[in-house]
Amino acid sequence: QGAVETLTDSERRRLGDLINRHDNNAENAVTIKRPLVRNWTVADIDEVLRAADQHDADTERGRQLFTAAQCRRCHRVGNDGSVVGPDLTSVGNRFSHRDILKSILEPSAVVAEKYRNVQIVTTAGQTIVGRVVASGDYRSPTLRVSTDPLAPAKTVEVAKVEIEAHEFSNVSLMPKGLLSTLTASEIADLLEYLISASGGSSTSGQ
Repeated sequence: QGAVETLTDSERRRLGDLINRHDNNAENAVTIKRPLVRNWTVADIDEVLRAADQHDADTERGRQLFTAAQCRRCHRVGNDGSVVGPDLTSVGNRFSHRDILKSILEPSAVVAEKYRNVQIVTTAGQTIVGRVVASGDYRSPTLRVSTDPLAPAKTVEVAKVEIEAHEFSNVSLMPKGLLSTLTASEIADLLEYLISASGGSSTSGQ
């Protein structure tokens, strides 16, 4: 996935069929349909942390849920996942369970500058929000913008001469609701997987 994003426009056109097969296979491999459990919010963090304290966490199930909750589409733990968003390998060494949960439930609360969206308004009045994908050629007459965080290789091209306004957005590219198909104990397992990957403690770290 990362290699594809570094290709120039001409390289993408030359490798078009191969890239399309790669994108389709990658999406099919990580798309797991699960029923809605609950629309978890920040107000539910204490409940989830209590469940974590009372639950014998299963890191293997947490690893599987890293895929089921679609985290690996944008994040990496060790050698597993993508590099669209921040690498989570050491997240447990820097943040508590509470902090990690809050960042998942409220992704726009704090957005690192490196991962901020841009909002582009064209002369035709179209608004495009997403992440600019570097093409390797700053002289290119177009910008490529990744607008779908769950399909980062799919981009929208915008002619630079048609850009009327361009500014950073405070809205995270990471969507809300990624935990809505998980139970409290499953969220605890996912947290344990992230913490254990960092060599951190299995306690909830309120």
